[in-house]
Amino acid sequence: MFAFQLIYSGNFIAQAEMDQFGNVRSQIGINSDSFQWTLHPGESFTTPEAILNYSQNGLNEMSQNFHWLYQYHLMPRRFIDKRRPVLLNSWEGMYYDVSIDKIDRQTDLAKELGIDLFVLDDGWFRLGNTSESGIGDWQCNESKLPGGIKEFHNWFMTKV
Repeated sequence: MFAFQLIYSGNFIAQAEMDQFGNVRSQIGINSDSFQWTLHPGESFTTPEAILNYSQNGLNEMSQNFHWLYQYHLMPRRFIDKRRPVLLNSWEGMYYDVSIDKIDRQTDLAKELGIDLFVLDDGWFRLGNTSESGIGDWQCNESKLPGGIKEFHNWFMTKV
């Protein structure tokens, strides 16, 4: 059993295909359909690392292989064997329908559960509640956050 992983958080492609003779070819890497990088003379570009994981004993061993690799070879040393902060991201709880009441509820629950960090994700800057409305404009929708992001920040800091 084989597994692949790309040490990269951007848009990537992973594919496997079997030919008529039963040979399997696998690829994983940066998605060339949406990626470009201009190199000037003398410059270089280093591609992300790809991990190939093999197990002859099933998914449990494969999972253990990945955990061992990350824990002891990829994770910054300062975090090894230490409790890492727990983060709550608002996205799944609100999607585009952001409101002060929902943020208040999420952060109260997070605090009760001992969550260390809160991220207010997408939705606060959109004029509507769809993926097509205001994407990337970063202009605060004040009907969602009255007074804008600065006022929201001030209110939020009184809670913590």
